[in-house]
Amino acid sequence: MNWIQTLFTESSVAQTVIVFGLVMAVGTWLGRLKIWGISLGVTWILFTGILFSYFGIVVNKETEHFLKEFGLILFVYSIGLQVGPGFFASLKKNALTNNSVALITVLLGVIITIVFISYPGAKVSSVIGVMSGAVTNTPGLGAAQTALKDLNPTTSDLSVMTLAYAVSYPFGVFGIIAVLLLLKKIFKIDLDKQRELHRKLGVLRSSKPISLHLNLENRQLVGKPIRRIFELVKEPMVVSRILQEGKIITPTPDTLLHENDVLLVVCSRRLIDPLK
Repeated sequence: MNWIQTLFTESSVAQTVIVFGLVMAVGTWLGRLKIWGISLGVTWILFTGILFSYFGIVVNKETEHFLKEFGLILFVYSIGLQVGPGFFASLKKNALTNNSVALITVLLGVIITIVFISYPGAKVSSVIGVMSGAVTNTPGLGAAQTALKDLNPTTSDLSVMTLAYAVSYPFGVFGIIAVLLLLKKIFKIDLDKQRELHRKLGVLRSSKPISLHLNLENRQLVGKPIRRIFELVKEPMVVSRILQEGKIITPTPDTLLHENDVLLVVCSRRLIDPLK
């Protein structure tokens, strides 16, 4: 049984992997719990890590550094995969508003941080750690630690930054929750009603008519009247114009289709893929 005790108590690569695994497993399980309908999710992993550290559990520094950097890479990569598909589409719709709000938020954080750093006796490492934790910005902490390392700081400075981050992070999480609950109370927001309105809005948007140009490449439709398309689709749609042999015409249901005709179609959004 000595090897089991050694595996959990003596710093090694295996012990580090086991400790990290336990922290993530316990934190993930606790993240499923809801208190008054509120769940902290993966934030519990941070709290579990703080608890393990409080009991004096120490891990291998080299393995810890690798897991920290690798985990940060995976975190940023997964965020990119999550928001990537709709990123450029959102810029087309609300680019100015979104970027303006993001810029103002970042500038406010930087200004407040500079103000606190200017206080006598304030440490740059601790203030930046507080800022990263207050905005729950783990990649920001990693970037700040890398920048601080380039300035040849002491080991205590890096530890203070991490400690400040861990102390302020819970307040950042609970602060956001408290503000949302307060706003919900002030504006008397009914979540069930809002969900139903959102669902109805989604239905209306999916049924909103749009226009698109389609090039006829399906040889099975060549020589057939336009009504054949209506029979296949079986949902309301309009073919308002056709570019046929270099001329734009207003078709009727009996107009014959030619290869490479360009049809201007008006239909609902859900019909786009079937028509294509």
